[in-house]
Amino acid sequence: SETILAKERTNGTKWDWAAVPIFMSRAHGWNDICVSDSSGVESLEDLKGKQVAVPDYDMTAALWFRCLMKDLYGIEASDINWHNVRPRGESHGMELGLDRTPPPGVNLQWHPEGMDAEAALNSGEVDAVRGLAAARVAANPRVRTLLPDAGKAVISEHFQKTGFHHTNHHVIIQNRIVKENPWVPMELYRAFQRAKEVSFQRARQQESPYLYFNQTEFREQAAVFGDDPYPFGIKNMRPMLERLFRGSLEQGLIRKPTTVEEIYHPSTLDT
Repeated sequence: SETILAKERTNGTKWDWAAVPIFMSRAHGWNDICVSDSSGVESLEDLKGKQVAVPDYDMTAALWFRCLMKDLYGIEASDINWHNVRPRGESHGMELGLDRTPPPGVNLQWHPEGMDAEAALNSGEVDAVRGLAAARVAANPRVRTLLPDAGKAVISEHFQKTGFHHTNHHVIIQNRIVKENPWVPMELYRAFQRAKEVSFQRARQQESPYLYFNQTEFREQAAVFGDDPYPFGIKNMRPMLERLFRGSLEQGLIRKPTTVEEIYHPSTLDT
């Protein structure tokens, strides 16, 4: 999310990056969402019209969460009241200037001094929070995790509908390096691809690092996600990337459409 925002908002002297389609994290970063017992929220669909706190509105996990809410339930970003709780100095959204030019049509409250999200949940200021530590949730009798299966059913349903996993991180390179060494993007791509293959060989012996969900097994996972739940490259990941870019535009983060070709280095586009 921040890469495409930075691409649109750069003044030419900073954030001069080329992306490589190496995807470092496939974790769904929203499935730990917690709600208060007084919120009346029993399912994700109940979040419509509610107050929801996220570390940064523009973070990729939050962008994906809003895409999922629209794709599965028809709930737009504007249907929820958002709280950006990271303080100034830690918030990527503030660094990118979103607090000065916020997403149009979205009810987004900024907390430049930070927000104690757990306290806000207890007081009823917010109804749901993403990112509370599991130990804090377990110790608070007024707070509970909304998805008791860690989101497994929702994630599986979304994958079956869209054919892709959410990704939260990729590799970027400073363009000054690429200009001097144009071979770097593809060499990095090949190195990470080989590292993944080695890790899969080891993980199949240990099981848990390779499995997307705990307490499952290879055949169950493959029946939903295929033999490789963590693909790299543009050809495999283009539908996922295009949905993410379209979601950023729909949710008012970027102001004009962007393409895979504009974000990823040209030498990696045939991967």
